[in-house]
Amino acid sequence: MRRLVNDFTRSPETAPVDTGPLLLTSELKWLAEVRKWVQKVGRQSGLSQEALSDLLMAVGEAFTNCVKHAYGMEPDGRIQLSSSVTDHHIGIHIRDWGTSFPVFDYTEPDLSEAHEGGYGIFLMKQLTDRLEIDVSDPPGTSFSLYKTLGGN
Repeated sequence: MRRLVNDFTRSPETAPVDTGPLLLTSELKWLAEVRKWVQKVGRQSGLSQEALSDLLMAVGEAFTNCVKHAYGMEPDGRIQLSSSVTDHHIGIHIRDWGTSFPVFDYTEPDLSEAHEGGYGIFLMKQLTDRLEIDVSDPPGTSFSLYKTLGGN
C-alpha cells in the first residue's frame, strides 16, 4: 500500500505502520513514524538488533537533514522512503524534492575541533555499510543507506 501525504488523518503516534513506501510531509513530527517503519522493515528482513539500531539512527539523521536542509523546516515539502532487501543487504532509500545536497562541496568534519553541527553525513557513513547520495535527478536528493544482513 502506498501512503500519500494527505492520507495521514491521524496523529503520527497512531498512524499505521506499513513496509510499503512512505510519502511524508517535511515535518519532524513524522520522525517517530519513520522509526517504526524502519524497525518493521529491518525486523522483517532479519537485520540484527545492533545493525537495526545503527540503521535507525542513520535514517533518522537523513530524514532530519531533508526536513532541515532540503526544505528549511517548511512543512509543505515531500519526503519519500522506500526499502529494498536482497539476500545480502537491506537498503533504505530517502528522496526529497527540495534543495539538493551540495555533495561535491562536502568535506568530513574535523573531529579534533568542536562543531555545533555538520555531523549528519559523517554519522550516516559511520553507521551504515554503504551510503549513496544522488543529486543527478533535480530537484532534490536521494539517499540510500545499506546494512549487510547477518552482520553488525
